[in-house]
Amino acid sequence: PNWHTDATFRERPPTGSMLYAVQVPPVGGDTCFADASKAFTTLPKDTQRRLEGLEALCSQAHHDALHNVKKPGTYVLMNAEQRAKMPLMAVPLVLTHPETKRKSLYGANSSVFLIQPLNSPAPLTELLNRAEGAEAFEDPSVDRELRSLLPHATGPDFVVRWHWNVGDLVIWDNRCTMHCATGFDHETF
Repeated sequence: PNWHTDATFRERPPTGSMLYAVQVPPVGGDTCFADASKAFTTLPKDTQRRLEGLEALCSQAHHDALHNVKKPGTYVLMNAEQRAKMPLMAVPLVLTHPETKRKSLYGANSSVFLIQPLNSPAPLTELLNRAEGAEAFEDPSVDRELRSLLPHATGPDFVVRWHWNVGDLVIWDNRCTMHCATGFDHETF
C-alpha cells in the first residue's frame, strides 16, 4: 500500500481531508488510517530526538515524475513554468499538532525526494532537476529516514481499516494521520 499524508508538497498542506462513498466495489477498496501520533510516541527516545531534527523536501514535480516512472502515462512531467508555480517545500518529519500539542510522524508522501537536517539550504539544482525530471531520483535518505518507519507506524496497534458503504463520509486530520487505499479490481469497478 501507498501510505501517505495528503499534499505535503503544497505551501499550505490541507489540515484535513474527507472521502464520501458514492459507489463501492463488492471486494476491496477499503481505506486504512494510521495514528501517526501514537506511532511517534512509541518510538525509542533517541529515534524521536533524531527525527525531530529532520525535514522532508517535497516537490509536486517529483510526485508526478515518480508516478510516471511507476506507471508510464499517469502523469505528464511538469515544465519549468509549472514547476516555478509549485516550488519545493520543506516539512518537518515530526509535526507538533497546533491544537493538541501532540507530536506526530509527518511528511510521508511520494513527493519526498530528500531528507535533510531542519533548515538546511535548498539542494543543488542538479539534484533538484534529477528529482523532478524523468529519472524521478530519490536520495537514499528517504528510505533510511522515512520509509523505514512505515512498518512500525502502520503496524496493527496504530491502524484502523475502514470498509466502505455507499453514503459513508470519513474526515481525518492530516497533521496526525497517514492513510492508504487497499486494492480493488480497477478494470471491473
